[in-house]
Amino acid sequence: MGVSSDWVLPALMLLPLLGSIVVWLLPRTADDSHGGQARHITIAVLSANAVLAVALWYLVPTGSASVDYPWIDDFGSRIQLVANGISLPMVLLTALLMPLGVIAMDRTSVTHRAASYYALVLLLTAAILGIFLAADLLLFYLCWELMLVPLYFLIGVWGTGRGPRAGTTFFIYTMLGSLLMLVALITVASAAGGTTYATLMLMAASVPLPLSTQLFCFGAFATAFLVKSALIPFHTWLPDAQGEGPPLAAVALGIKVGTYGLIVVAAPLFPSAMTHPTVRLVLVALGVLAVVYGSIVALAQPDFRRVMSYASIAHLGFVVIGIGAFTVGSLQGAMMVMVNAGITTGGMFLLLGMLRRRIVDDQFASLGGLARRMPMFGALLVLFALANAALPGTNGFVGEFLVLLSAFPAYPVPILIATVGVILAAAYLLWSVQRTLYGPVADGLASVSDLNGREVGVMACFVIAIIGLGLAPSPLLDRMNPSVSAVVNSVQVSAGSVPPIADGRAGRAP
Repeated sequence: MGVSSDWVLPALMLLPLLGSIVVWLLPRTADDSHGGQARHITIAVLSANAVLAVALWYLVPTGSASVDYPWIDDFGSRIQLVANGISLPMVLLTALLMPLGVIAMDRTSVTHRAASYYALVLLLTAAILGIFLAADLLLFYLCWELMLVPLYFLIGVWGTGRGPRAGTTFFIYTMLGSLLMLVALITVASAAGGTTYATLMLMAASVPLPLSTQLFCFGAFATAFLVKSALIPFHTWLPDAQGEGPPLAAVALGIKVGTYGLIVVAAPLFPSAMTHPTVRLVLVALGVLAVVYGSIVALAQPDFRRVMSYASIAHLGFVVIGIGAFTVGSLQGAMMVMVNAGITTGGMFLLLGMLRRRIVDDQFASLGGLARRMPMFGALLVLFALANAALPGTNGFVGEFLVLLSAFPAYPVPILIATVGVILAAAYLLWSVQRTLYGPVADGLASVSDLNGREVGVMACFVIAIIGLGLAPSPLLDRMNPSVSAVVNSVQVSAGSVPPIADGRAGRAP
């Protein structure tokens, strides 16, 4: 534990941050227009970060690891980083997805300003990891805002024709949500006299804010988190951002930082608001709406990338249902959906990015017959589609099943409605596969090439995760259980709703 506490946690943030500075300062030369040197440094840094994240997973088999450094004493703010059963899976997911996303696209995929592109990718990685590791609300907020900057430029500068518009829309939505979060942050930090999670949660347990203040602050944080997550009705920016931006930006947007914030920040800090029956019902209702609406709208999309954007909204719906139900089982299910959605949707966007490198017009109307021309691509597309449709035996099934099973006793009617989304997911995904892989070969596709060895190697990592977590999810669930149980127990006790949970696996909010 000394190793992880001493340097692994800060290294996970500092390594990509320093790498970003190094790449940014690289000399721009005419004979290196695709940024070969910048790409190699980026892959090396992100790969080293992935090794650190895997090492941290084994260094913290139970409990948590933490570091604490002085920062801004006048605000009661400290640089506190914590890795536990909730944050560790998200840290590991991010640290593995980002290098795979860079390796998946060859060096010619970035045709201009390559050094700037890779510097922003490293900065984005540092910001996302900071969100998951931060145990100080001010540090969390700074990393949250920092994430916005590289994503805006990645979408706007390296996206397709409508990339600038999509980036601007994403920026406006996120900034408006962040302003609400800032107001709530100032309110709660002023009341607590500090911004560390420990100080804020001590206030929540011993001298809680009035219910009206908690409802306001919870609503402000939840709005910011759900805007970044693209929950309905704040979803309109996501299909354009994921469809027009580069594949790596689509992968990063699929990492559920917003719902992570709901679980780790909003719920523990405002326990009376989180356990309020109306708040929970609203969250469940919004989740069900996202599942059904996202699934229905996905049926009408013109290309696979926009289908996957609406599939991501549907996955988010299951996460929000799990958070709204707020039982140990439903939160574990929500966490599993967050991890598995990052794998399945992230892998799918990379796979579709490989297709787009070969075919400029990748709308369904211009596709057909790819199963014969690209058999390896076709096999992977089917597997990813089935995983996104939550086929039993794949990773997508585990989380959705846990959410539905755990939430059903408290919300039977909404959960029955949400199960319609599972059926619709199979419909829109299999129909998309049919239009892409089968039917007459479209003009211009006769000579398209299949995936190469590098691309197959990257996709093999996703296949292992899909099958491994589908058949053996227990190690991940066991790692999550103590931390999830602690959050549920803390919120319920602080809200005065029920006695402490004796067995984390059995507790259920009323």
